This record gives sequence, C-alpha cells and structure tokens, in this order.
Amino acid sequence: ASTSGWGGGGGESSMSTPFLGGSADAETGFRGAEHKAVRLGFVTGIVAQERVPSFERVLFRATRGNMFLRTAAVDGTVSDPGTGERVAKTVFIVFFAGERARAKVLKICEAFGANRYPFPEDITRQRQMNSEVNARLRELHTTIEASSVHRDGLLAQVGSSVADWASQVRRDKAVYHALNLFSVDVTHKCLVAEGWCPVGANARVQAALVAAASRSAAQT
Repeated sequence: ASTSGWGGGGGESSMSTPFLGGSADAETGFRGAEHKAVRLGFVTGIVAQERVPSFERVLFRATRGNMFLRTAAVDGTVSDPGTGERVAKTVFIVFFAGERARAKVLKICEAFGANRYPFPEDITRQRQMNSEVNARLRELHTTIEASSVHRDGLLAQVGSSVADWASQVRRDKAVYHALNLFSVDVTHKCLVAEGWCPVGANARVQAALVAAASRSAAQT
C-alpha cells in the first residue's frame, strides 16, 4: 500500500478529524496554534495500476496537497466493467475536506476511468459490509469449487465414450458419403446406384443386394 501527503483544509464531509490551524497576531507575531475540527470526506474505488502515479499527481495538484491518498494493488487481474478486458488494478481511497474538493476528486476519478464504489461512513455499517462481502466471497468460492468438481466428473464420463462416438461418426460419414454417390429417381421415388464389378463376382453382388434389401425391407 502507498500513501500520498496531506495539507490543511476546511469544509464538511464525513469523518471528524482535528486539523491544525494557526493565526499570526499583528502585535506579537504569533499567538499560537488553534485547533479546528473539520469533517473529512472520502472517495473509494479502483483504477488501472499504470495510471496510479499520474492519478496521484493530478489529485495532489488539484487539491493543492489538501488530500490523503492510500492505495493497494489488487492481486492478479480484474475484469474492467467498461471494456471487459482483464487488467491490473489498484484499490484507492482519497480523503479530503470540503465539497469543492469532493467535486474535483470525482471529476478526476471520471477522467482517469476509475470505477468508484460506495462505502458507508458509519464504522458499524463498514464492519457489516465487510462481513457481507466476506460471506459472499465464501459462497462464490464454494459454488466455483462445486462447479469444478461437477465439470471434472462430467468430462471424465465423456472422455470414456469419445472413442466409441468417433467410430460411430466415421461409420455414419462413410454411409452418407456412399449415399451421396446415388442419383435420385423422382418418378419411382428411389435412389439409383450405378457401378461396376467383375463378371465373376456378379452372382455374389446380386446375392448381397438381395440379402441387404431383405434385412432393411428396401426395394431393389
């Protein structure tokens, strides 16, 4: 994880944190530091890893350093909601003070194609969301594992029959290849085959045709 610096600022947002503000007295030069409580806002989301350095610089310049950025790289790649491609991503959270700073941060996030995700301000709600997300992750992991087991079993079952199926397909293709050599007699609504055979085998061919016709109840 990495962080970016913070400068002073004011405004209203979500988290109460004291900032140090000072005022110089015209007569004494410096009268002392005055603490003023402000509420910090934050924006959370995810952005492409290659854009993180420029994203951080633009945030710093736009807010004049009045922000605090924390990032953490995501393990592996993530499917981008816009393009569907799997790219390396980085999770970020930006703290700031004031609505003007919020507007700037939101515009910068949009310009860099960052995907923002809502995150509650209440600590109790944050813990509840964390528990819900972890429960969903466990459920998804269980579902994926069960699907993998089912897939492996199905593929093993199919694999044992592939050789028989391939042999059957080859026989069917051979039959249809032979049928494609026939011509169609529209008048008698039948297929006519023409060929040649040795004169000495004529009797055997005739007997084979009669036997085949008898088995298939076809007309020859």
